[in-house]
Amino acid sequence: MFKIRFHPLVIILFMVSIALNKVGQFFILFFVITVHEFSHILASKKGKVKCIKWSFLPVGQAAFIEDLVLQPPWKQTIILLAGPMSNFIIAAIGHLFIMIDHPYVQFFLISNIAIGIFNLLPIYPLDGGKILYGWLAHYRGNLQAMKQMLYLSRKWIELLKVFGIIQIILYPFNSSLLFICFYLNYINKKQQLFGTYELYKMMWIKQKYIDKTEMCNFVYCRRTHVETSFAKILQTFSTSRYDVFLVQTKTIQQPQIIFEKELFAYILKYGMEGTIEDYLEFQKNQAKC
Repeated sequence: MFKIRFHPLVIILFMVSIALNKVGQFFILFFVITVHEFSHILASKKGKVKCIKWSFLPVGQAAFIEDLVLQPPWKQTIILLAGPMSNFIIAAIGHLFIMIDHPYVQFFLISNIAIGIFNLLPIYPLDGGKILYGWLAHYRGNLQAMKQMLYLSRKWIELLKVFGIIQIILYPFNSSLLFICFYLNYINKKQQLFGTYELYKMMWIKQKYIDKTEMCNFVYCRRTHVETSFAKILQTFSTSRYDVFLVQTKTIQQPQIIFEKELFAYILKYGMEGTIEDYLEFQKNQAKC
């Protein structure tokens, strides 16, 4: 069972909606976003991935899925697409079968479309940004993926700020888009590029996950050399794939095989200063003992 947390500002936002006579719109948006997040939770449950927390925030809601980044990118995509797809399905059904011409009904249908599209934007940590990050991290590594996602997110946020300013000009009492932009900008600045500590943490979490599940989601063979440093290997480290290293040596024609789990266990214990040659020497000494 997951934890449910309410941010205190949600109550303040509700009081503001009462003052502005927008209570109906508040509850409609609350319902639409709740369905969106609940769809993520249902998809994660079907994919045998656990939701650990559901937070209600002043800018929306967030379902925190445990071990999501450790899943193959196709499974991440299915779980993350579940939210926007639920909004589009509800909007499509509503347009086809609901014939009531009422402002609240129209607002409900438009809100589903708007929230679905907005969440697919390539901005971290929106669904679209997480989907793109998952695929980039799988093939290029988490370090490069986060670097590219933060850069792309900043560009999209700047574009959204322009639309936010236009929104204020057209609707002077509605600054919701600018408020969301500032929040996304805060999250992006808070999400620093991965350093040594973050890498070690991801490696440790991945090791524990592999031990727990006794399986690898995706095996990827990487050809490398004995002189390759651990730092270079970690540049392409990915949480969603399992690497097997084929090491070419000068003395032995047939490449030696190193499994990611054993190599990263060594790095976690002795540090990232060193090369593949140091690890092979360690293995040789261990075999003699």
